[in-house]
Amino acid sequence: MTPDPRRWAPCTFVPRRSHSGEPMDDRIDSRRIVMRTIGATVADVQTWSETSIHSSGGGGYVDARYGGWVAPARVWSSTETIVRARLRFGDGSTSSLDFPGRVRLSTGDDLLLVVAEEEVGRRWEYCGVANTTTGEVSYLGRFEQVCPMIPNTRLEKFGRYGIWLLLVWVLVCLEIIGFNNSVAATGTLFYMAILGGVGILVAIGQGQKAFSRRRAEAEQQYQSLFQRTCSTALTACQSATREGRQAAPVVA
Repeated sequence: MTPDPRRWAPCTFVPRRSHSGEPMDDRIDSRRIVMRTIGATVADVQTWSETSIHSSGGGGYVDARYGGWVAPARVWSSTETIVRARLRFGDGSTSSLDFPGRVRLSTGDDLLLVVAEEEVGRRWEYCGVANTTTGEVSYLGRFEQVCPMIPNTRLEKFGRYGIWLLLVWVLVCLEIIGFNNSVAATGTLFYMAILGGVGILVAIGQGQKAFSRRRAEAEQQYQSLFQRTCSTALTACQSATREGRQAAPVVA
């Protein structure tokens, strides 16, 4: 089902309005990441699915004398469910926001949108949502958009760009072997080229592992900050609800 464009506004919202709860921050990969919540109420919900068709293969080579090969064609599809919620904020403004299908929302639900900001607003993305009505918390990620990771150490840089050194090494070794007429010297150079190439590949692998490890640790900190932000905000909402019930007058 395709949403009626006349019914829904563009999926945008301003992250600094209708804040609720205290912001929480942490140093993640030498960056200060701040997470805060925005209170909103679901005014309407619309759900639909989008199906994409993909294909690969079908190419090949055929020769009249020697035959050839043809790669089998492969076709597959993927379906994505989208939940579009019309949100009403505390200041009375409204906006629409898309969520993945795993986020369950109903009209009337009270939400806390969790916004992550890097270096006080240089980059921001909504990284999750806490449904205070049902108590469900959904982590949406967006880690790379808020905290983009780049190689820092020499080893990590070698892991990303070392493939170019390997290519140059192979070309240089082939050039030297081509100019050498001695069979013994050619064999020695060939083994040296192989050993050098293997060494470069090992260094590239170590650099990629180091970068992946640092990225995984940073994203784990990011998720931990998200969980702390949601836990603190939900606890504050539950406390406010209990206080409101206690303060409510009793009707005989």
